[in-house]
Amino acid sequence: MTIQIRFIIQRQPPHEKPTATCTTTPRYLASAASALPRTFTNKAVAQDWSTIGNGLPFWTHAVCEYNGEIIAGGEAPGFLKRFDGVNWVDIGGGVDGQVNALTVYNGELIAAGQFVNAGGIEVMFIAKWDGIEWLDLEGGTNSTVSALTVYNGNLIAGGYFTDANGPANYIAQWDGHAWSALGAGAGGTQGQVLALTVYQNELIAAGFFTSAGGNPANHIAKWNGTTWSTLGGGVAQILYALTPYGSNLVAGPGLVWNGSTWSTLGVGPGGGTYGYTLSLCANGTNLYAGGIFTSAGGSPASSVAKWDGTSWSNMNGGVFHPSLAAVFVVTPYQNGCIAGGIFSSAGGTSTSHIAQWSEAGAPPPPAINDLTILPNGNNVTLSWSSQGSPYFLIYEDVSSEGTFTNLVAATMDTFATVPIDPAQSAERSYIVIASEQMP
Repeated sequence: MTIQIRFIIQRQPPHEKPTATCTTTPRYLASAASALPRTFTNKAVAQDWSTIGNGLPFWTHAVCEYNGEIIAGGEAPGFLKRFDGVNWVDIGGGVDGQVNALTVYNGELIAAGQFVNAGGIEVMFIAKWDGIEWLDLEGGTNSTVSALTVYNGNLIAGGYFTDANGPANYIAQWDGHAWSALGAGAGGTQGQVLALTVYQNELIAAGFFTSAGGNPANHIAKWNGTTWSTLGGGVAQILYALTPYGSNLVAGPGLVWNGSTWSTLGVGPGGGTYGYTLSLCANGTNLYAGGIFTSAGGSPASSVAKWDGTSWSNMNGGVFHPSLAAVFVVTPYQNGCIAGGIFSSAGGTSTSHIAQWSEAGAPPPPAINDLTILPNGNNVTLSWSSQGSPYFLIYEDVSSEGTFTNLVAATMDTFATVPIDPAQSAERSYIVIASEQMP
């Protein structure tokens, strides 16, 4: 396992001492052999909640990972942020309205919701970020987008719209160049699509609708790339959430489709004024549910709960807000999940609208913290604190293109001195790697 920290060595004008700055103080980067500990808390040894930075200023509706960073979207103020390892920061000027859904498609971040401007350009309820700028998706849709997924190489959007650069009833697909409808789409008195996922190589849509492809379909239907069909007789209640779980599909409050029949996961989430399950995700044998509910498995649970394959639990008391606690999104992260919504604490830990849940038994990943960089003549001295790794390697990017192929130091100490060749260019990049073995 390796964890990387990037820093930049810069030279001042001639005859001045070199200086060094840590560009992210520090920023963790993904390597081929590791998952990212972006919270820097290293609290994964206990089953518990932890904060992500200082939390968010907005009610959180969507979370995903993009380019090794956590992305979160929601309501005002701010609508959309990325976590750089220390702080939540804007993404290219952000968007001007609520973000309901996030995903990654063809290496680009896709944001969708109730906005019509992204980074200063006009968009219609959906936009993409290519790492440099925001771009329109060929006219987008004519109303709110509620859900996103990727199926058969296409981006799928569902929501309240009836047009996506052409007629499309509440669901449409984008192939990277143009929009198209999925047959007759969804319909009914209210045809909105609120949740999307992929199960057994078919696209699953759920929501308010009572028909799909022009045929009856109670709140859930599947698309095989050509036609719509039902999952049994569908379900009686409106569905807001879907996820694959093992060999099954889970919908809403613990409803289980095994490919032929419906059943339940015990007594699922519910209770309270609303009793909604608004988001589901699976991570290994654990299923996480978020929403606005007061019980799960017949016992108290505050808007978030876990099914471990046998029973429901309340995840150390769940989340709290003095008015109404809600979890709008749960998404897999490390060995647990990230939850976002309306809350001021999670499991008794103070946090603002977003938190990380870690399962018990996971050892802390190798980490490098508190990196200090000081100029020293034609050298730069590095020092750091560490956890979980006896070896430290420093590589130089001799190409200035992020290849980091030149090993300039290897040490078991938590400090090193890097020489700077006066003939080198004004800017050089290095990586410090915490490793379990020497090269």
